[in-house]
Amino acid sequence: MSKYRFKTKEEFIRDGLWGYEYDTPKGWNLRGDMNEFLGQDINECHNSLCDDDMAIYERGWLFRPWSYVLKEESKNWSEWVPTKEINSNGFEYFGDKLMEVSWNNESWFPRVVFGRKEGQYLAWDDADTLEDAKNAYNPIVWNHARPIKTKLTLKQVAEKFGLEEGEIEIIGL
Repeated sequence: MSKYRFKTKEEFIRDGLWGYEYDTPKGWNLRGDMNEFLGQDINECHNSLCDDDMAIYERGWLFRPWSYVLKEESKNWSEWVPTKEINSNGFEYFGDKLMEVSWNNESWFPRVVFGRKEGQYLAWDDADTLEDAKNAYNPIVWNHARPIKTKLTLKQVAEKFGLEEGEIEIIGL
């Protein structure tokens, strides 16, 4: 099964790689002869080259790594890293991101969150640092997630701004 596909026109435009003058991706054939590949699956024999971000040849045409993306998996998203878009199963992949999570919106715990589906957040069980996430295998679902608030002491704020602690007054928003 192919893991990769060629980018769509919209993805090339989003990435600033669309040549409007010839209506083709930058670096592709200027007559549009390669445009038939837009959005198409890449032959699975190229999976290992794509894994290594290498150029590939398809039907005599050269494609650079910026021409293809990891395919969105519609059956089992954990087989390989999905795109950062919402896939057809409704799963939104974040990448490992340290956040605070909660079941009841009252008690919060630091966890490494990697995605969201149907309003719930998926995090690595017992991974409360990005380093812990490297060895994590068991996901767990949480009802709520939020960015971790940076906690600073008055002394740290004073040092950051080159001030004495007595020179700082904390005011509300």
